[in-house]
Amino acid sequence: MVSLRLTLAGVMVAALLVAGIWLYRAGHGAGVRVGEARAQAAEARAAQAGAEVLALKQSVRRTAEAVKRGRAAEDVVTRLTPDLNDLETADATLDPDRSRLLRRSDRELCALAPQLAGCGAAGRHAP
Repeated sequence: MVSLRLTLAGVMVAALLVAGIWLYRAGHGAGVRVGEARAQAAEARAAQAGAEVLALKQSVRRTAEAVKRGRAAEDVVTRLTPDLNDLETADATLDPDRSRLLRRSDRELCALAPQLAGCGAAGRHAP
């Protein structure tokens, strides 16, 4: 009888140990899966943030280039405005130096903004 009780107690202890180990592994495995899911979500958010930063950098670069072209065009116009506003020479025959200056200024403006009327696709002044 004593040996039967000891055997049953041993079987119960063994069953409890097996159940405890099984529960521990099940819980530990679930925790690992949750941690992996969180890590993957964090990596996805980091990749998205990196893509947004790259897009913002490209936008800033395009904006800076547009501002630079605008300032260069403004410089060309500022340089020509006093000469073009001279009413005394408005009806006079265009001398060769002034004609070259105007053509060069047209080319500069077309290089800065090819979409302007009179500019070809290559950024050259149309004849």
